[in-house]
Amino acid sequence: MTGVVVPLDGSRPAEQALDLALPVSHALGARLLLLRVVPRMEIAWPVGRPAREQQIAEAEHTEAHRYVARLAGLLRARDVDAGIDVRFGDPAEEIVTASRGAAMVVMTTHGRGGLQRFLVGSVADRAARHALCPVLLVRPAEETLASRALRRIAVALDGSRLAETALPVSVDLATRLDATLVLVRVVPAAERLVLGRVGRQVIEELGGALVVDAKGYLEGVAATVSGARVETQVRRGSAAEQLLRLGGPGGVDLMVLATHGRGGIRRWALGSVALRVVHESAAPVLVVPAGARE
Repeated sequence: MTGVVVPLDGSRPAEQALDLALPVSHALGARLLLLRVVPRMEIAWPVGRPAREQQIAEAEHTEAHRYVARLAGLLRARDVDAGIDVRFGDPAEEIVTASRGAAMVVMTTHGRGGLQRFLVGSVADRAARHALCPVLLVRPAEETLASRALRRIAVALDGSRLAETALPVSVDLATRLDATLVLVRVVPAAERLVLGRVGRQVIEELGGALVVDAKGYLEGVAATVSGARVETQVRRGSAAEQLLRLGGPGGVDLMVLATHGRGGIRRWALGSVALRVVHESAAPVLVVPAGARE
């Protein structure tokens, strides 16, 4: 693993990713790499003006280099091993390229554009779907995240092997950060699984059976974990709502979800539930591709 990549676009919101990238890179023993991608210009210059385009491109590259060099200098003054990388191209594509061999990518869900939602098709969305290493997505906040330690890390499991691919990275991170690993599974309300009119007792028995089965599954997974403190939680109701509540005030400090690639297209292992959690979670979300290793 070559380091922790932090994509920056020159905005303060994007820089908030450093608040979590610093403790994570320290825990992983990895170098920080500040990545600044300058989008290529798409201007229809009149004949004879390519030299002008080149001048503008060089000026933008110089400014981008100066920006990340200044940040790297500030980090090095704090004894943080920080490198810089300035590229031209499509930001999402360059982030994916930089993710090859990296320990992790840490980035905010929006930056220079100031969008208040993590939009499908955005740079962060595309990077999270296609990156070759785990991607930690941080929602910018008005207050700094620097004082927010990652003490409780939740892994969303649905019983599938796809969701379980997030476990090795989660266990490793929890162990290194001395954090508690929370294994969580959400079971649907029994009423939603019953067709026709049945008695309340039948519904309660079915709901109880679902909870018992989920608890048994989580306890089995917990038994395979070594090196980290483990808790298990079974929640009832809407999976998306319960996971968002878990990542809300008073909940966990980090949510971990898995993705899976099919036919070259990255899909969320937990489907639309995970997509909503990634888009709306107040807590940072670590997206783990199926092929990631701890």
